[in-house]
Amino acid sequence: MIKKILLARTDAIGDAVLTLPCIEALHHHYPEADIYVYCTSTTKPIFMHNPYVTEIIVEGKRSIFVESKRLKEYNFDLFITFHKNDYYSFLSFLAGIKERVGFRDNWICRLFYTKSAVPPWRDALMHQIDYNFVVLGLLGINTTKNKFRPKLYIPKPYKKENRIAIAIDSRPLNRMWYEKGYVELIKLLISKYKINIVLLGDEKAQDMAIRIENEIRNNLLRVKAGSLSLADTITEIASSSYFIGPDSGLMHIAASFGLPILTFFIAKNQQPARYAPFGCNYELIIPDYLCQKRCFNSACKLDICKKKLYAKDLLSAFDNLINNQSTPYSKEKAAKSVFKLLYIGVNQSTQEFMSIHSGNFFKPIKILRQCVNYNINIVISTHKLLNILLEIFLPMFVPTYPVILENDVDIISQYKAYIKR
Repeated sequence: MIKKILLARTDAIGDAVLTLPCIEALHHHYPEADIYVYCTSTTKPIFMHNPYVTEIIVEGKRSIFVESKRLKEYNFDLFITFHKNDYYSFLSFLAGIKERVGFRDNWICRLFYTKSAVPPWRDALMHQIDYNFVVLGLLGINTTKNKFRPKLYIPKPYKKENRIAIAIDSRPLNRMWYEKGYVELIKLLISKYKINIVLLGDEKAQDMAIRIENEIRNNLLRVKAGSLSLADTITEIASSSYFIGPDSGLMHIAASFGLPILTFFIAKNQQPARYAPFGCNYELIIPDYLCQKRCFNSACKLDICKKKLYAKDLLSAFDNLINNQSTPYSKEKAAKSVFKLLYIGVNQSTQEFMSIHSGNFFKPIKILRQCVNYNINIVISTHKLLNILLEIFLPMFVPTYPVILENDVDIISQYKAYIKR
């Protein structure tokens, strides 16, 4: 009988927030069990005051043997993690936990986990919450009966204000918008809606926030970036009416309170379908550009993507939010933000998705380079030999698993069927 469960999530704030539905699902499946969360000191406020969490164990900066000895004292019956590395499989094994489940990324994970699953990274339409549910499926937990979504809990009552919370930072650096863009957007919002705005972010964003404030000089704008703890930032977001910002932990915090969200995914190596706001109405903007430069998490010298994100487009999307014309997450909505099509000698019949064309069958290296540079995830081709070559080599280079189709009729259904093979 499972009496004590340890769930490990020791990475970013957003990943911690997207783990919350799993905690609730575990409580429903094991109502008598105590659930412990193993996390970092940074993400601890995400799990505080959660009625399903018995205790929070902060990860220690010690050797794996010292850490496993500390965890062993709790006598856990079940260990769950969503990390793909082998560290936690070995840690849980050393801690003497009988049942250990997680994703397997190599043979070490397979060796030390009692149950493991292959990460479903091929499915570009799968949200991170559903991605985490794959691990719970190993335990026979049915997550389809209840609509679990992220929920954060605040101990003190808070008052809703007519205010926009704007996050001005995001890590990695290639996801950050530039300062001039924020200044232009805030001026447009204040001019049109006369609404209060608060700037949020960590200490690294404080200088940028102050420069924005000095540029705008309006009493409707307040700067709290760098001056609030994560717990206070959570309350600040919860008491706001709208949220604007890039893909970040603060965006997922806003979604957990059901705030209407305007977000943007700038870098082409981001996964807008996997990390879209969940459980709220939202507008998701992706700059319309095609960049051949490989995308890394560091700052980019070209900044083509940032220059193609315009404040007027964000204002137009915010109009949809404020007029209740936005919709919540769905597979169909996710597809429009993530699919990039490469047509090879096939006529295009749909204009729903971003697409490029390559008419030459006989230059497979050039086609492969196009797929890598443009982060293509769907290839439309009827050339069987070329399709076989692409099936073999594309998964080695393209982050999201590319699907090879012969036509663009009902792409979403074809994509789902292909992924299930």
